[in-house]
Amino acid sequence: MSGMPPSPASDKMLTKVVVTNDKEGNPLIKGMVTHQPSEIGRRLMKELPDSQIGWRSRAETTMSNLTQLNEFKKRLKAMKNPELIQALKPYAMPSDISERLYAHKIKTLLKHLKIDHEYIRKYVNEHKTSSVSPGLKWADLPDPDEDAEFWKVYFEHMKDIAEQLLISNRLPAFPMNLGGRARPETVTHRDTWTYDVHTTRSRIVMFHPALSTFFVFVPDKTAFYKEVWDYSKDVMGMSDLPILFPPVDGGLVYKAWGEGLKDKVDLLIVILGDDWNMIINGEQFSWDGSNWEQFVPLILGEAFYPCFTSFGGHVALPSGVWSTTIDGTIAMAWLATRVLDSKQREVAGVFEIEQEDVDRNFMLGLRYVDDPMYPRLQGLKLTVDDATKTRRLKNNVAEEFESKYKEAESISWYNAYHGLTLSGESLLTPFSEIDAADWVNPSKIAQKVIFDVQD
Repeated sequence: MSGMPPSPASDKMLTKVVVTNDKEGNPLIKGMVTHQPSEIGRRLMKELPDSQIGWRSRAETTMSNLTQLNEFKKRLKAMKNPELIQALKPYAMPSDISERLYAHKIKTLLKHLKIDHEYIRKYVNEHKTSSVSPGLKWADLPDPDEDAEFWKVYFEHMKDIAEQLLISNRLPAFPMNLGGRARPETVTHRDTWTYDVHTTRSRIVMFHPALSTFFVFVPDKTAFYKEVWDYSKDVMGMSDLPILFPPVDGGLVYKAWGEGLKDKVDLLIVILGDDWNMIINGEQFSWDGSNWEQFVPLILGEAFYPCFTSFGGHVALPSGVWSTTIDGTIAMAWLATRVLDSKQREVAGVFEIEQEDVDRNFMLGLRYVDDPMYPRLQGLKLTVDDATKTRRLKNNVAEEFESKYKEAESISWYNAYHGLTLSGESLLTPFSEIDAADWVNPSKIAQKVIFDVQD
């Protein structure tokens, strides 16, 4: 079990949880979390609209290996639903297109694989707390200048794996390592500081060193993504669509979205994995992929299987390998355009419109509904989104957490919920300056932008 230290909106947090079972015998986490709000937190509760406080908020995040079982059950239930599978079949990618996209992806990877000592050090430092393999962190690996031979052997090994992926593109998906992530299920409410914890599922992470570590040898990751993405759009007949993809376009997607809403553009699309956001004649629409890891293989087909994993007797998209983002994005691009072209609004259980995001003009972490040129953080989080600050809790024992944020960091957090930087600029200024090469994910970007401040 784990709990997060409080954010600048909450000075202290007292948490007590226990793992038990529901009436059907499924594991769940129950307990209570009590926040002692900071002055910043009380002000935000009074000043922010309800729609900003509640949706995508987080009063706590907890996880347990036992509650991963519920996530397994949810995914397997979807895979065994004949109506879902039948509804998805018309949108499966033809095998000839699938094979072309897969082959190009691997060839592009091989083209960009190289040893760059400076980049290796940067990559290792950024991933130092993450695992290379079970029991081995990136920080445990030697410096490339001190042990060049290690990195040469490692590089040749990964290059050999990539070549095998290209040549033997009928290799079946194989089992990978399993990990877990905390999952928030408790919504934040105005003037509420004590919450009942009732967590039913924990996120699942699937990874394997053979497919997770290529990017330490891809110093120009943006070029890799651009070549694969441009080729894929062309083959899928989407080159003429105004689509932005953050690993290629970086933080400019945020400025483009604000301007698109302000100017009521005819069409603009921002895609990232299972998120598909569109502006059509000035109006926003947002879709999410449901059970996405399970359905991507059905969309992309057998040609992509070597980069997938096996999961409960079914093929699944891993959540922590080099091609997770690009494979999930290609699958969403193919599915979304075909579904919408067929005049369907959604595919229930697979491709669903997210009305809460639509109502708030929410796009990759920011809400634009208040002012498109001054977007704000959405969801008042009383706990931070930082896996490095996870705390292990003892079962049914109350534990206290205390924040240690600088005053400037707390003020920066407060300003961000009002759409401003510490200096009073629009959040679009720092967000738009994020280079595609530095793109990670919306929560990491928000954390860097908001807390990279000076006293």
